[in-house]
Amino acid sequence: MKIKTFALFLLIILLSCSSKTPNFYETEVSLLRKTDYGIISLKSVGYGNGRNSATEDAQKKAFFALLYRGIPNSDYSYPLIENEVTFKNNFPNFNETFFKSGVYKSFIITNTESSNLINTSKGNKLFLDVTINYEALRRYLEQNSIIRKFGY
Repeated sequence: MKIKTFALFLLIILLSCSSKTPNFYETEVSLLRKTDYGIISLKSVGYGNGRNSATEDAQKKAFFALLYRGIPNSDYSYPLIENEVTFKNNFPNFNETFFKSGVYKSFIITNTESSNLINTSKGNKLFLDVTINYEALRRYLEQNSIIRKFGY
């Protein structure tokens, strides 16, 4: 009985010491600056087989963070889309339309690489500073009845 209790106690201690990072949140996006005109700059990390795919991945992750996760420790800490699961059930084709067809690129003002291409086990890694017209993105989502107007 003592051995079983000790083994259970040891197992609990070992499991509680491990760090648990959710796998679904790998966006690596942070706020660089914002303006009074609804323009924000984000630093985003992208991975890919080359420079172009890593750049596109970083851009998509910046938008994914704004739409579904929010940007921690900023004025944009709450996502534009309140509930991702409900949203995907109500708008099943949104990600295909917005990301795969490249609609998101119309809200990008500038891209600036803030690092050279880095070889990692996940592929090539690139740090990208992405400047986004946040107000235009929000209006696009409102006009397409994806989100409701703020303040109403």
